[in-house]
Amino acid sequence: MTDAMEVLFNYAQEHTVRPLLNQEHGYAAARLCADQQIRHLRLLLAKEAWEYLSELLDQQNQLIFFHERALFHAGFRLSMELAR
Repeated sequence: MTDAMEVLFNYAQEHTVRPLLNQEHGYAAARLCADQQIRHLRLLLAKEAWEYLSELLDQQNQLIFFHERALFHAGFRLSMELAR
């Protein structure tokens, strides 16, 4: 992404994504359920297994971040094409 797109992406992440997610029906319930499941797993797993799972979740979050950036970039390109 260009520097300008990076600034726009960061702004969107900080100021618009959360309100949009909150408008999605079921988002809050899904988030709460996921948080509860993580807490339960934490209690059930041995330390080594929990550390392995934590590393996996961190990598999954990194992949999601890259996917979000690609979607933003694609949306930006589409808006530029439509504006022509």
